[in-house]
Amino acid sequence: MEPLIADKTLREEIVGVSAVTWWHYRKNGMLPPAIKFGRRYYYRQQDVERWLAERVGRTAESQAE
Repeated sequence: MEPLIADKTLREEIVGVSAVTWWHYRKNGMLPPAIKFGRRYYYRQQDVERWLAERVGRTAESQAE
């Protein structure tokens, strides 16, 4: 089974944004695909790695301009 990353872990430890910012990301479809168990969200490690790589790529492109 593929490793899952808890929503809170991704938000606090990996991305480092507030709960409100994270809520806006989710509301606007800016997060990787999530798996919902009850009231909690989890993300596949592979999806998170891809999502982070895309974000880093966008940041590097905007700084180059």
